[in-house]
Amino acid sequence: MNWGTVPDLPNSVALMATNGRPYFLDVTWNQSTLNRFRRGTYDLIGEIAETEWIKNPDALQAAIKVNVLPKAKPEDILLSNSTFDGARTSQEVAIGTLSVVDPIDNRHVLGVPHGLEDNRYFRVINDVLYWSSEDPAAGRTTFKIVVRVTDRDFNTLDKVFEITRNRERVSEIEIYNTFTPDGDGINDTWGVPEIRYYRGARVQVFERSGKRLFYTEDPDQRWDGTFEGKEMPVGSYYWTLEVRETGEVRKGILNLLRK
Repeated sequence: MNWGTVPDLPNSVALMATNGRPYFLDVTWNQSTLNRFRRGTYDLIGEIAETEWIKNPDALQAAIKVNVLPKAKPEDILLSNSTFDGARTSQEVAIGTLSVVDPIDNRHVLGVPHGLEDNRYFRVINDVLYWSSEDPAAGRTTFKIVVRVTDRDFNTLDKVFEITRNRERVSEIEIYNTFTPDGDGINDTWGVPEIRYYRGARVQVFERSGKRLFYTEDPDQRWDGTFEGKEMPVGSYYWTLEVRETGEVRKGILNLLRK
């Protein structure tokens, strides 16, 4: 039988009676062992119906072999979008919806197999491709991934996609000039999380004398307005952003306010 179709089983079987004559009796097949969505050969057992004048004292059963033919593998994998904007934090980012071209079946499992290309940065949830990595892969804007689809007959198809991650230009990163480290949970710290996608980026804060109060190359590390455990006074400070990957340097004034 073709994959996924309903088997065309005989409705009756021939039994040889004690008088030497064949009789055709109705049979009911137990199809609980048959998986019509998985290739292979299956042994089915049938219960033979007795009639008023033909009995089955030995409880004989009918048997038949059913061969489920292999299914053709899916034809293609499609991705609705292959470009995304890098997030300010290490959160997951939805990129695009995956779909399968398969004229035979519409049930599939999609994923990005571990260990192939740049798959470690991505995952598939409910047929949606996500950026999903704590590692920002600083300095990179393009990634190659392998998406695999598996159908119900365990056929697989792999397809390579190139994913582009947009990142803000260093000159366009919005760097805030004021923060209020007063412990109210609002705007208590200052930082530049967008540097996570650049190699060799560092942020520094200085007081007017030129003394450095804060230094980080970690995009998630933010200045809380203290130096060596001491709160710095309200006033204006100077920040610098250096990105060795591009050779760019930005500078500005940071206002520290408290209520």
